[in-house]
Amino acid sequence: YEPFYKVVAKDFKREKTYFDIDVIVGEIKAIEEDVRKNGLYDVVMCEAVLNSTISKKMELYVIATCNSLMRDDGVLYISSRSLKRIMQMASTNEKSKTATDESKRVFELDENGMYLSYRKGHYTSQKYHDETRLKETLLEFFEEVEQRKARDTSASGLFFECRKPRKLNNEYLKEVLSEEFNMEYPNNYRHNQHEGLVEALLEENKKRQD
Repeated sequence: YEPFYKVVAKDFKREKTYFDIDVIVGEIKAIEEDVRKNGLYDVVMCEAVLNSTISKKMELYVIATCNSLMRDDGVLYISSRSLKRIMQMASTNEKSKTATDESKRVFELDENGMYLSYRKGHYTSQKYHDETRLKETLLEFFEEVEQRKARDTSASGLFFECRKPRKLNNEYLKEVLSEEFNMEYPNNYRHNQHEGLVEALLEENKKRQD
């Protein structure tokens, strides 16, 4: 599921970028159909999403959504960017640091681990996680959380395996899923095609909890 599926097209010899809402809604409908036919998932993967959340609230929404997609005996593989690793790189690898500074005009990490950069006329932000704190957050949603180490010792990612999804309050879960599958787009636009999937997931989570 990609809520910000982008298309680059040429319009009068100019490039134009836009969100393809039809594709996004199509993915939502496909998940709904699959859940209604087959139930929740044995395996859920969430790669490079947590590091793109812009607030703690949205970070928790992503994790709660992953929880809601899993069978009771399912497994979640989830990743983010390592705060420890980027701090090591910044303090010990001057060559890498300089190259990064020149290409992205890097700004300082803020107190929440958000990293702001400017590149090609655009500001972007990424969240870097402390591995202990991220594990504590994941344990709020899963009974079993185990960190998996990357084979590549230079990897800047954090990887966790989560099992036994905890029971979530129904009203909270409805709020989470409604936001996750009906995100706001430019000009306050929402597609409002999410209700079927939200209903299907709520039904399956009730069965899981019973």
